[in-house]
Amino acid sequence: MDVFQVLLDAFCAKLNVPTHLVRMSFDGSPVLPYETPEEVADGDQVDMVVDWDQVKAPRAAANAVRVRVQRVGSKKTQVFTIAPEMTVKKLLESFCSLHNLVPATVVLKLFGEVLQEDVTIEASKVETLVAKVSRKRHVEASQVKFVIDGDAMHPHQPFHSYDLEGDEIIDVKLATV
Repeated sequence: MDVFQVLLDAFCAKLNVPTHLVRMSFDGSPVLPYETPEEVADGDQVDMVVDWDQVKAPRAAANAVRVRVQRVGSKKTQVFTIAPEMTVKKLLESFCSLHNLVPATVVLKLFGEVLQEDVTIEASKVETLVAKVSRKRHVEASQVKFVIDGDAMHPHQPFHSYDLEGDEIIDVKLATV
């Protein structure tokens, strides 16, 4: 295999861009991956130009789970988008890597309970928001109902099962006693 082809493949894999959107030049002249010049030596510079206007931004999978992580004593939250099969351990490693922390010194909690590292995080369910609204409104959770497009949302369903795109209005109905 040609040296420039190997270089192009590695470059594109690192940046996660398709090879057809990268132009290469050597000594100021454009070259193709299969045209490795004879005079290439160790230490020579090859210029790579990516046509970023054509690169499509990566999108999270439709079933991805968005997890908000907040450090104790901080008001700032960070959002991690993870695959539903990703374990808490992977999330912990990503968080620690981002903040230069040792995973053994960090504890992730959800609603005050320590998360086990070998489990996955359930997608946010409607019941989570029902609980928040009921606490804020000082009513029982059974009195809170969410309605979208005229249909009641089931508390045990995850939000992603409703195919929300971001502009929907969810009506909150409180039953009176």
